Amino acid sequence: MSSNFNFMQRDGNNRFVITKKHIIGIALGVLFIVFLSCLGRIGEDVRNEEIVVNQRAFSGRMEYWTEPGFKWQMFSRTTSYYKTQQYWFGGKDIDGESHGKPIEVIFNDASVGYIYGSLRVQLPTDIEHLSKIQTAYNGMNRLMSDLVAQNVTKVIYASGPLMSAFESYAEKKNDLI
Repeated sequence: MSSNFNFMQRDGNNRFVITKKHIIGIALGVLFIVFLSCLGRIGEDVRNEEIVVNQRAFSGRMEYWTEPGFKWQMFSRTTSYYKTQQYWFGGKDIDGESHGKPIEVIFNDASVGYIYGSLRVQLPTDIEHLSKIQTAYNGMNRLMSDLVAQNVTKVIYASGPLMSAFESYAEKKNDLI
């Protein structure tokens, strides 16, 4: 039984011979694989709710994209931030998703309370402030955990000794909020 398709070319001694077609085919295959692996680093579609920081390959120059649309990434590394994000401490959000433990506060009468709540974080869109944020935190998760969460906890904890537990519930509740 003979086959009409003979992909392997052999010389007179029945050895496989690499031809120019084989080399071109292998090179094109390797280039295609490289292209597919780099496809995600050619461009970035910036969404309306995002700020994207693009750090150029080789030069390290930073670009800050705050407007939506397609941007040429040019094989660079990007970091995304949300323009605004809700930070929750304790309790559940509207969707019923749990958000960790509430923040403990000790009042001046030595009683302990737990504060549940949330706040909205809105990032600046000017290059000076974005540069400081990118340099210090390099991502939304670190910004929220290392800056926002730590400072909210410290502020709430420090506000406890300014009132008693009864005052925090009755007279000075708005001050605490």
